[in-house]
Amino acid sequence: GSTSEPAGTLRCSVHEEARGAGPAPPLSSADTWPLKRYGRFVSPGDPPCGAGASASWKVLDSNEESGHLILTIVVSGHFFISQRRAVQEGFSLIDAHKWLKIVRRADCLLFGSKLKNECRMFRIQFGGDSKEQALEHCYNCVQKLADYVTVQVTDEQIQELHQDHSQLANRESQVKDSEQNTSMLHRVSRKSVCVGN
Repeated sequence: GSTSEPAGTLRCSVHEEARGAGPAPPLSSADTWPLKRYGRFVSPGDPPCGAGASASWKVLDSNEESGHLILTIVVSGHFFISQRRAVQEGFSLIDAHKWLKIVRRADCLLFGSKLKNECRMFRIQFGGDSKEQALEHCYNCVQKLADYVTVQVTDEQIQELHQDHSQLANRESQVKDSEQNTSMLHRVSRKSVCVGN
């Protein structure tokens, strides 16, 4: 299909760059993250079917049956989303800040690109054994993407992050307080015992 052609050309360029850099295989110096879900926004076709057709999301789930979705960022700056041998997304992040927008919300990222008047949108949800692990994967990926392009965080997410941080800070201070309180109580009780005698 048409998806295999750009992926093939990208793969060539990765190999060429790797060959220039040295004998190391291109994927040895790559970061990978497991994805739970990948969705591509499919806009309605050209008329006549375009008039009545509505835009929708084509969603792929990561599972044993259809294969695990993997996000890879190669050291050369190439970005891939693959499922088994099929590359769902593949592009270079070099100069991506000129045409790519990324928004983060919890453990999800929304990508919007505009190249030569062609708009594309896709979203991913990170996988993991727990919600915390998925959030961690998302955070680590955002750190990597930030080398190339600014990742926006939704207002809602900023509030959530602040709440998370303040809750964590509160929890930590509560733990410290309780530790201090118990040690103070021991000291006080010892003193009062001594005073009583």
